[in-house]
Amino acid sequence: MSSAKGVTCGYVPLGGVAVSKPIAEYFDDHLLSCGLTYSGHPLACVAGIACVNYYREQNILDNVNARLVPPR
Repeated sequence: MSSAKGVTCGYVPLGGVAVSKPIAEYFDDHLLSCGLTYSGHPLACVAGIACVNYYREQNILDNVNARLVPPR
């Protein structure tokens, strides 16, 4: 899964990629050679960390899941 700008609410450019553990482990021994415009940008990373911390503190994921997953 990939995302762009959403992690920081669009305040600064930051993208991300989430993969399963087997896919991530593949790249332990294989180079993924790609470059992105804002790769590793310190301001974007700090903003991303602050936003993720806020999402955790406010239980945003629980709120999203409650609205997406129908009750059983």
